[in-house]
Amino acid sequence: MEQLPRVERIIQKLFFVIIILSLIILSLIGYTNTVSHYSEHSERLTKLSLKEKKVMNNKAKHGYSYEYHFTYYKKAHNHDSLMFYVDSSDVDIYVGDQLKYHYSLKDGMGKMAGPVWVLNEFNHQDHGKEVRILISPVYDTMPKEKITFYLGEIVSMYRYQLHGDLLQLVLAFLAILFGAGYLIYAIFRLRSHTPTHGLGYLGLFGLNIGIWRLSSLGIIALTLPAVSRVFIFAGWLMLMLMPLSFELYITQFARKKVRALLDGFILFMMVTIIMAIIMQFMNIRDLHENIWLLNVNVSIMFFSTIIILLVLNNEKRGYFDRKQNVFLICLIITSILIDIFNFYYISSTTPYFYTVLSFDIFVISGGVSQIFSLVHQVNIDLPTGLYNKGRVNELLSRKGVASSDTGVAVFDLNGLKKTNDTLGHEAGDQMIADFANELTKNIPGSAFIGRFGGDEFIAVIRNADSQRMEDILDLLKNSVQRYNQREQDVKISYAVGYAVNGEEPLSLRTLFNMADDRMYEDKKQHYANLIRK
Repeated sequence: MEQLPRVERIIQKLFFVIIILSLIILSLIGYTNTVSHYSEHSERLTKLSLKEKKVMNNKAKHGYSYEYHFTYYKKAHNHDSLMFYVDSSDVDIYVGDQLKYHYSLKDGMGKMAGPVWVLNEFNHQDHGKEVRILISPVYDTMPKEKITFYLGEIVSMYRYQLHGDLLQLVLAFLAILFGAGYLIYAIFRLRSHTPTHGLGYLGLFGLNIGIWRLSSLGIIALTLPAVSRVFIFAGWLMLMLMPLSFELYITQFARKKVRALLDGFILFMMVTIIMAIIMQFMNIRDLHENIWLLNVNVSIMFFSTIIILLVLNNEKRGYFDRKQNVFLICLIITSILIDIFNFYYISSTTPYFYTVLSFDIFVISGGVSQIFSLVHQVNIDLPTGLYNKGRVNELLSRKGVASSDTGVAVFDLNGLKKTNDTLGHEAGDQMIADFANELTKNIPGSAFIGRFGGDEFIAVIRNADSQRMEDILDLLKNSVQRYNQREQDVKISYAVGYAVNGEEPLSLRTLFNMADDRMYEDKKQHYANLIRK
């Protein structure tokens, strides 16, 4: 078995190389998709450049509307439609003097406005008539978004929107897939009364991200208009829950001196979310209008993260240490800033792309880190870094015979109790750890090395015969002698016995029992020699 720190470093480096390469590739794909995807459908879709005018409107909720004009001229094909994506607004479309389209949010318990697709089909009689569009915002506090108007076939719009949202659909489903997987894994571990170290909270965070992003994509509103209100509410609810689930997750890594502060933040977040939901269903304020609460909770989330990173020790937590956590948090902050810049200055057609991408990276890497850590704790003896008793018993309990070239060696330290009594238990623990290190240095890396008792160890070596076992044990003996020459206080002494599968195939348990008997013979010989001296 290889030394675990070396394995950790290799996995760590490979994983982050994959993350960086994925970030670069997906960023290039996203940029290319944003720039080019309209041109592929431009033959059947026409973008309209319409001038915007703010007009007074007594029928609008806030007393004003945004007005757009153009004259419709029929194309060669027969089914032209005016299509545009608008967020949280009432819409009226007049063709000539006739109101041809009306969309309005009706009052009622739990009303929720959100993005909708307006699809207004023209007929032959509309040719040459003036089209007037009135868009009345439902929420006066929300920033105004630029609206893009299209004229053409509805089928072409479906293809165009799917092509534009495809990458974001993938990111949303990735977050949902990993989030659900982590949550299910955490539930099964809790049922078996084993710790999860916040993996379930990370799963909830992934679900929050995925459902929120999925609900806000144009292709969802276009293909599922009948349930768009449900998607909108679910998306905003996930957005409100996102800082809370993230806070619950990172609190698992906090030291005791900041836990009380973070628990206070969690309680505050819970109260604000409950208040926002109550106000939504009592028609006092919609979730949209309480976006300032979301901004407060997001600020708390980042503030808490910075606190945790500042007070964390440099020791590793799972498979990722403080440096990697700093890298991931900086990646998220940078991605959010890029998306803000794209939204306000470039008018990107793929909003939140880099934010969702960085969140996906955080969820996937954080979950993998936690799972590695949990598996590490289940199978590894932490003081020595070797496989633990449970893993040894699992190996020895396998049915069937071992391969004909398998060797099993059993080791037992001599004089550990005397070392504990004379030098203290710390010296005894150091002897155990140092002997484990000697085993990993001198036994081939492909071997299985475990600790199955306080001072008892086992090595299962493949491709071994009696001569190879003797050579390996000689290397170990010489290395331990050099160790004892260096160390003044703690001296390592051990008994060993081994057995090799010969012509008659035996099980690993039988080989272990044979090696264990020979180890006890060696131990008896050791103490007999001490008595004679």
